Amino acid sequence: MDNTNISVADDEWVGTKLLFENESVRVWDFALQPGQSTKMHTHKRDWLFVDVTDNNRLRIDYPHRDAIDQRERRDGDVTFIYVDEAAEDRRTHRATNNGDKPVRQILVELKKRDNLV
Repeated sequence: MDNTNISVADDEWVGTKLLFENESVRVWDFALQPGQSTKMHTHKRDWLFVDVTDNNRLRIDYPHRDAIDQRERRDGDVTFIYVDEAAEDRRTHRATNNGDKPVRQILVELKKRDNLV
């Protein structure tokens, strides 16, 4: 898919590369080299992510919190988050690969909830 015509607000750039978008989802590649960080971004939709590399070590920094999160994840780990159940001061954050290996996830944003058959 050619994503050159897709417009995503700068603070909604939740991955490192937009792979696919339609009226229902956005699919992102999330790939960080050791020491590399994402942009500060805000989650505005429900999302899930799947780790596709092993021994992922991420530090999550929040602009409105003193605390940071340290996470260690494995290949195949899946996490689903309802945006309205995430603490509001955790929706905006930056992730940093604080490990010694590349980190990669596939992140999927759900653009609408009411699409059940």
